[in-house]
Amino acid sequence: REKCATHLPRPFHDVETLKKKRSELESRRDSLTQERVALDEEISKTETVAAQLRSKAKELVQTNSLDAAHMIQHAQQVVARSRVDGATREGSGQRAASQENEQLDRADRLITLRFLAKKFEAEMPALEMEASDWATRTRHAEEHCRRATLKLQAIPDRFQQSVEEVRSELVETLKERR
Repeated sequence: REKCATHLPRPFHDVETLKKKRSELESRRDSLTQERVALDEEISKTETVAAQLRSKAKELVQTNSLDAAHMIQHAQQVVARSRVDGATREGSGQRAASQENEQLDRADRLITLRFLAKKFEAEMPALEMEASDWATRTRHAEEHCRRATLKLQAIPDRFQQSVEEVRSELVETLKERR
């Protein structure tokens, strides 16, 4: 038989070395797979913890807002009750009732002021950013206005005259030439 060009002799391979390399690669693949599974589990745990923390933060914000609103409402109810009670008192007790009403009014204003101050502090960064945006817009508008003014000042007077003014000047010039 003659040998064809397509049937070349196989190159020599050390089977033991290849088997050893294959087993090393398989063990590495297994270890990487285990590491990947562990990382996936860790990621899922952190995602669940993050979701729980987000929901807890929302609950706390809502609770704080509700608590502050309840405090204001309760203080306003106490003030309203004390005013009604003070109005029903007669004689010498009227002076003491008015002092109590003043103290309750101060307490009501103080509670409201504290609530609004906390709300203002929470919204302050957004307000500062909005103010910065408005300042930038104002600067751009002023620059645009300045450029437009300069362009208008650069236009010769003859282009700014009305048709009536040009007509009257032409009539005067024609009269002078006659």
